[in-house]
Amino acid sequence: DTFQHSSPPFEEPASASHGLPHSAELARCYRLLDLPFGAPMAQVTRQWKTYLKKCHPDRYANDPAKQADATFLTQQLNDAHQKIKVAWEQYQR
Repeated sequence: DTFQHSSPPFEEPASASHGLPHSAELARCYRLLDLPFGAPMAQVTRQWKTYLKKCHPDRYANDPAKQADATFLTQQLNDAHQKIKVAWEQYQR
């Protein structure tokens, strides 16, 4: 098998090239955005905006159940984006 990893793609150690300190919560945030751990902030923001456009609650105004799901997902995406942003800001200090 020519496609082997020493660790799963979302569980890179802190010594990885990006240098962002690893935490389970930060790894969860990256997984939520379908990005590899340590992806640059610009990529995180692009993915976050793309996902927000797809799941914005206003798109489901005529379906209360779907709107509730979209609201929950939007909150999760916003939380993940914010946590990654804070981690990058702290790392760059």
